[in-house]
Amino acid sequence: MNEHIYLKNKLDKLYHLASMLAYDPSREDRLLLLDKLYNALGQFKTELDSHSQKEDNYLFDLVAEHIGREEGPIVVMEEDHITAKAKIHEFLRKYQELDRENPDDDIRELTNYVSVIFHTLTDHFLKEEEILFPMAENNFDRSREKNT
Repeated sequence: MNEHIYLKNKLDKLYHLASMLAYDPSREDRLLLLDKLYNALGQFKTELDSHSQKEDNYLFDLVAEHIGREEGPIVVMEEDHITAKAKIHEFLRKYQELDRENPDDDIRELTNYVSVIFHTLTDHFLKEEEILFPMAENNFDRSREKNT
């Protein structure tokens, strides 16, 4: 849960930077803001990858033991990971192709990627906190009772 708070704060900052660019893609400091966004998203990707790996290797497996992995919450959560990672990858790739002389259209596309990342992960964290964590805790408690 603490990781979610940390990652949400990072997401909020990314979204704020992207919003500043989206609402005024012709602003004078647009390339500086875009560079900041690129660097911040690169750092966020590293932190998200670590977080996602923990979920994939522990949380999802724990819940899947009891409800399966073929459908339901685990599938949705894994799809969220795929969507967020794909949009991060698309942003990082598109940034490398940026027309720095005439960046307005690219900025719109790049900020849209950040918007999708923000909304996907905000919803993802909420689903984990309200559905998956309680489910995992309940399954863990039941498993512990069987073993005692």
